[in-house]
Formats: sequence, C-alpha cells, structure tokens
Amino acid sequence: MKKEIPEKNYLIISKVVKKLKKLYPDLTNSKLRFLESEGLLSPKRALNRYRILL
Repeated sequence: MKKEIPEKNYLIISKVVKKLKKLYPDLTNSKLRFLESEGLLSPKRALNRYRILL
C-alpha cells in the first residue's frame, strides 16, 4: 500500500504555477509538464495521480 504524503508538505502543479506567476508570467501548467517530460522536474504522484512537488 502506498504511503500518503501529508498535505502541507507538497504543492500540486497549479499551486506551483500560481506561486511563481509573478516571477515567470508566461509559466503555465503545460510548461511545467513539458519540463517533466524533458526530465528537468521529477514530481511525485499522489494516490489520486496528481503531480505533487515537494
């Protein structure tokens, strides 16, 4: 059985984009997914399959 990660220790992709939007106004969820596909990000997966960034 997979161990659940406590909610306060991670951010889902949309929250990461929201936090970084002032510094990187062109950042989008799909751009972060692209970085993942290129091996530049390695998000974990929650039990609901959401990407989570620690």
